[in-house]
Amino acid sequence: MNTPWGKAQTIEQILPGVTVVSTASHGGIKLSKERFLQMPVEFQVYEPFTDQSSGHWYEEDQDALIPLAWFHPDENVRTQCLRAIERLSAHFGDAGTKAIQILFNI
Repeated sequence: MNTPWGKAQTIEQILPGVTVVSTASHGGIKLSKERFLQMPVEFQVYEPFTDQSSGHWYEEDQDALIPLAWFHPDENVRTQCLRAIERLSAHFGDAGTKAIQILFNI
């Protein structure tokens, strides 16, 4: 599988349409179109990669918090991801702020 960071060395589908990949130098999460459209619009407006022809990609360092916050099966992990997005609000901008407000009912 080709990724924004090169050829994938490991590929793990953690849920249907949610795939974790790693390369020799980096990695991230790929969402299928169907999974991407299941996220709130506030999450959809933030896409770190402009070429989404092969899926919706989120790099492992910070951007992967977005799909993990929405899809991870463990509620505690989702909450930790949302709190991290909140702390990184400068990176995510309005998309992160709006997502936090909606998901925490603030």
